[in-house]
Amino acid sequence: MNVAGTVLDPFGSLASMGVSWAIEQCEPLREALDWFAGDPEAVEVDAITWDNITAEVASIGDDMLAMLEGGGLDEWEGAAGDAYRAMLGVNVDCAYALSGTAAAMAAATRGAGTVVTTVRDFVRDFVSECVGHVVAWLAEILLTAGLATPIVAGQLAGAVIKWTGIIFGVVMGLIQSIETLNALLG
Repeated sequence: MNVAGTVLDPFGSLASMGVSWAIEQCEPLREALDWFAGDPEAVEVDAITWDNITAEVASIGDDMLAMLEGGGLDEWEGAAGDAYRAMLGVNVDCAYALSGTAAAMAAATRGAGTVVTTVRDFVRDFVSECVGHVVAWLAEILLTAGLATPIVAGQLAGAVIKWTGIIFGVVMGLIQSIETLNALLG
């Protein structure tokens, strides 16, 4: 569809690429896109934080397990020693469970990051293509004193068909991603 769109409207496609580049390179435009559609880099930073939590809590679990298995607690006899070892065993299990939960949060955050990236790319491409094509179409109409209006109308119809298909695909993909993410978190 992209090739067909480029063949049907090469000037609009070129203008669209320029707008897309400008959105990514100009700080105010990129910030606006990040505000509207999300910042994948910020989401990845959050996922890395969850990775760090996973490793740290697992390390704490390893330390407690080492203490339980050979840290000199065997010399502590009686009810208090038995209770302490039992509680330490529960704490080891809890630390590993929390580590697993943090790992799941990292995976869920990365899944959300994929959704953010998809939405962000879609919004950027949609805006840049709309702006690029409108500018090119208006220029075609103005430069031909209106004679290109039927050609522009055909290009507009092609763009509507193309974006309808793309929007449908993105929405279906987002629904699937949200269902998958919900299942992961559920």
